[in-house]
Amino acid sequence: MDSDAMHKAILDCMKEPVYVRDLDMNLLYMNPAAKLLSGLSVEASQGKKYYEQGIDLVLFRSGASRGTTMNSK
Repeated sequence: MDSDAMHKAILDCMKEPVYVRDLDMNLLYMNPAAKLLSGLSVEASQGKKYYEQGIDLVLFRSGASRGTTMNSK
């Protein structure tokens, strides 16, 4: 199994919603939990910015409270 397939398999099994976007804010990937939460699919969202679809990109991590936006550099 290559690393991309392994990472996708891990993300697909997570119960937390995971959204991946590019630097232009286009939605590239959503795991099943994110699809269930948002009611969207990546296919239906092609060519749209994540914020045009009402997606609140909040990172839910152990130790981070809900509603806290985490920015990575």
